[in-house]
Amino acid sequence: MLSTHEERVEEGALADDSERADVSRQNAKKPMKGAFRKFWQGMLTQKYLQHDNQPAQVLPGLFVGSVGAGANLDALCALSITHILVASETVAFTFESHGRFEYYRVSIRDVSSARISYFFEESNAFITGGLKDGGKVLVHCFAGQSRSVTLVMAYLIAGRHMSFEAALELVRQVRPQARPNHG
Repeated sequence: MLSTHEERVEEGALADDSERADVSRQNAKKPMKGAFRKFWQGMLTQKYLQHDNQPAQVLPGLFVGSVGAGANLDALCALSITHILVASETVAFTFESHGRFEYYRVSIRDVSSARISYFFEESNAFITGGLKDGGKVLVHCFAGQSRSVTLVMAYLIAGRHMSFEAALELVRQVRPQARPNHG
């Protein structure tokens, strides 16, 4: 059953106004989505900065965390972090201008269907290189639950010859919220 407005549009009475309104609504949604997304990401970033800002040590020299850990300069310096792998398309290299850390980005979307295995070789190479000669590596994404955890697990499996189960258990000991995606 069509509403009165829908009947009038279907009959052509409001076609011109309705079409203009639809286009206007569609255009208005695009910037609002971007603005809302940026606002929401900013709010979540503040949450992680306040409540989840400590890198968690998985192995000597290898840490995992959220955007809050990657933005905690005091903790990064106290732990002598030298390399930061950012598993995100959008998270900034927070301290890039300081020249204190070597950054590497794995541009992977935060969706469960993302093919993260495509990035294992390059992330493993960055982690291995970062750990050489006593370096320390932080791997972080936005929430520190999936992408960063998955990349750390890939390193543990390939570089340390752990089983999937052992790698997941080790990561969850220091990062209980770890939930790697199947992508």
